[in-house]
Amino acid sequence: MFLQVVLWSNGTYIIGDSRAESATLYITLLLATTTLLALWAVGIMFNLVRPVLTDKNIIPKFAAYQFIVILSQLQTSIITILGNVGVISCVPPLPGPSRASYMNQQLLIMEMFLTTVICRMLYRRQYNDSPTNDEATKDNLQNSTLCLNGKMIDDGPEKV
Repeated sequence: MFLQVVLWSNGTYIIGDSRAESATLYITLLLATTTLLALWAVGIMFNLVRPVLTDKNIIPKFAAYQFIVILSQLQTSIITILGNVGVISCVPPLPGPSRASYMNQQLLIMEMFLTTVICRMLYRRQYNDSPTNDEATKDNLQNSTLCLNGKMIDDGPEKV
């Protein structure tokens, strides 16, 4: 974004100009490349932690993460390029690039709503390794006890 502002102030970067000599096409391709590179790095990390986090249902969560990154970054870049080149045609109230942006925003709204519903099911799942009531009670009592200079102070429930 900073690079785009600097090039725009110099007159080198013109929004919607996708000729081979302009910076817009190269910046868009650079953003798409770095997004794919970031997904590759996250994929490597996923392969390292997958055996450890299998019981936490990590595979669908990772797939949802990749889906969100692809939709929010690469889909936007592709639709912007198509709108600037002229593949997405002009309709009387909107020029081609504006119509491409409008289409992208409408698609993202629907896709992110569905992704939110799916992610809610994935992340709101109850796991089996919760502590028992005895362990939880012991932990709560231990947390309510404060140690000051070696003297124990109990601020837990009132003792009758």
